[in-house]
Amino acid sequence: MPIAEHYATPIHGHLGGYFQRVNDFNEKFNVRWGKIEFDVFYGVQANVKVVLKVYREHGLCETYIVDTDAFDIQWDRHKRCTRDFYVLPFSNNFGKISCIKFSYIIHLNEHSIASQKDYIFMNKASELKIIAGNVLFTDEDYGRVSDHCGYLMTFEPK
Repeated sequence: MPIAEHYATPIHGHLGGYFQRVNDFNEKFNVRWGKIEFDVFYGVQANVKVVLKVYREHGLCETYIVDTDAFDIQWDRHKRCTRDFYVLPFSNNFGKISCIKFSYIIHLNEHSIASQKDYIFMNKASELKIIAGNVLFTDEDYGRVSDHCGYLMTFEPK
């Protein structure tokens, strides 16, 4: 079965800093912008859609679909970058963001091909480093609990 990673790979993700906006009630709030760039190993007819998952306190998950635009186009490959997306770091109703993950879907020849993995945004300035990683819930062990495997990462202070 084909997976999206056979056609494209995320190569750079960026979450910008906080900046302030004002709503119609003249209330101030902070937002962060982000974008994700991909190398696509196929012609420009392969489109990429990003499924952005914003997790908040108490298990709430917001899900967004983000479009991408092609650039650096060659006949057999190209790059894609999401349009800027914006997240609300803190919501009075739902709390602060605890994690931002994404997966992606390749649209090619009227078929949709999902990524096998979920990807997570990490803070480069974090005081944590990954020391181990394991693949979980594969067909060979407990079986899949979703449409893809799970990954367990172990972190320790730098």
